[in-house]
Amino acid sequence: MGSFRKRKGLSQKALAVLIDHRDVTMISKYEHGVAVPRLRVGMKLELIFRTRLSMIFPAFSRQCEEELAIARSRLALSRA
Repeated sequence: MGSFRKRKGLSQKALAVLIDHRDVTMISKYEHGVAVPRLRVGMKLELIFRTRLSMIFPAFSRQCEEELAIARSRLALSRA
């Protein structure tokens, strides 16, 4: 996420203000992959950066894809 923020010319503090965070703590956590934002914040980030969340948080997106593949496999097995 940090690269998107920097390309937009935003400081962590400016981004925190735009997404209604009191300080930069969570911005730093998002950028380091320690935390993932809630849906409302994620939607704001999509609007600010004009790109999909899967591009902003690629590691989290891959994790979701893997979890979904496992769930689909279980579903297919239960129907067999």
